[in-house]
Amino acid sequence: MSPDDRYAVVDDFYDGLSYTLTNLVYGENAPLRAHPLRRTFEPAAQIHCRSPDLTTAERHEIVLQGGMMVRE
Repeated sequence: MSPDDRYAVVDDFYDGLSYTLTNLVYGENAPLRAHPLRRTFEPAAQIHCRSPDLTTAERHEIVLQGGMMVRE
């Protein structure tokens, strides 16, 4: 890695639908912040539920096909 090297961050999960999320550029300049942002995440509230009664459960088949993504 050397100053002014550029790296694209690309989302290429779907064939034919890749796009650049952002570009990273390395430089010798001082960081914009003295320290990284501090983020705290509170754990989701715990919900206590009874286990389902699987003796009366029904099985259903769901088939998902193409066309679920909108392409503009």
